[in-house]
Amino acid sequence: MAAKKKATKKAPTQKAPAKAKGKGKRYTDEQKAEIVAFAKAQGRGGQTAAAKKFGASPLSVGQWVKKAGGGSAKKAAKTGSRAVSKGGSIYARIGALAKEIEGMEGALASKKAELKKINAQL
Repeated sequence: MAAKKKATKKAPTQKAPAKAKGKGKRYTDEQKAEIVAFAKAQGRGGQTAAAKKFGASPLSVGQWVKKAGGGSAKKAAKTGSRAVSKGGSIYARIGALAKEIEGMEGALASKKAELKKINAQL
């Protein structure tokens, strides 16, 4: 007679114990300010770059930037004087000056064209 194999029951598998929910790394206000300044200076992708450089969570960096007023130096340059009235930050001032310079450069170009016209009449 052929011997039948006995069906063996597998022992119930135990799940790996869940990680203890401890507290994450804490940052001082000075550290947060440094990370936020770095993220803003980087412009697009700055939050991710700051998170990698300083070892912080990208979500935390995003929250800190948002709390600090959001945006970047490049964005402040695009918004111009509107940003100055909102917070008066250095980035906003840079944006306002960049916009003012653009306007002056346009006026200078039109004056050069006018001068060229007058010189052509001589």
